[in-house]
Amino acid sequence: MANRRKRFIAGATCPNCNEQDTLVLFVEGDDEQLECVHCHTHFTEPQATQSDARTPAEKPLASKDIIGLFKPAD
Repeated sequence: MANRRKRFIAGATCPNCNEQDTLVLFVEGDDEQLECVHCHTHFTEPQATQSDARTPAEKPLASKDIIGLFKPAD
């Protein structure tokens, strides 16, 4: 088994046992793994692709996303 660096997620609550500060995150292969150290529940999340990792400023806005435009007076 490869060495996996585990990191706690501060403030996270386990969806199974509802204990706070018990989830650890580690990467195994191409997937992010979450594990609760209290109830030992294991979750797998596929890592975000490059297109999913864009910040909101990089994503194009649709007209339904625009609330209004600010036009300063001259």
